[in-house]
Amino acid sequence: MKSLILIAVAANSIWGAKPSSPEPVVIASERHRVLSPRVRLPDLFRQLVIRLPQVDRAVVETIRLQRPGDDTPFTPRSGTLEGVKAERLARIWRRMRQGTPVQCYSPAYRVTFFSKGKELVRADVCFDCNKIEIAQDHEYYDISGNLKARSALKRILQSLTR
Repeated sequence: MKSLILIAVAANSIWGAKPSSPEPVVIASERHRVLSPRVRLPDLFRQLVIRLPQVDRAVVETIRLQRPGDDTPFTPRSGTLEGVKAERLARIWRRMRQGTPVQCYSPAYRVTFFSKGKELVRADVCFDCNKIEIAQDHEYYDISGNLKARSALKRILQSLTR
C-alpha cells in the first residue's frame, strides 16, 4: 500500500509558529504513513466538520504539494467570505461525509473558519482523492460520502481563488 506523510505549513498557524516561507505550501517527506479507512466517525471530524459552530468569516487559500528539489514557482491565491456568505460555505462544509479513501493526497486548497476572530478549524482539501487533513489533529478524512456537497464546496473554493 502506497503511503505518504504530509506536513502543512500555514501562514496563520494555531500554534503561533512563523513559517519560513510566506506562501502556504505542503511538503512531502520521505517517511511513510498509512492512510487507512475509518471504521467509525472520529470525534474530531464530527466536531469540526459535521458540527462546526456558526462562523462569521472563512478564508480559502490555494496550496500545492512541493516535493523536495521542486523549485517550480507558485503564486498562492486566496479569498475571504464574511457574514452570511461565510456561513453558507460552512453549511456546505457541515454536509461533508466520509466515504471510501483513495491514496493520492495532493491538496490544492486550505479552508479556515473563524468565529469572533477565533480560528475554529483549518483544513487542507484534496479534491483528487476526496480527502481533507484537519490541522488540529493532522489526521486525514475522506469526504466522498456526500458527492453533492463535495461538488458544491469545490465550486465555491475554485471561484474564490480565481
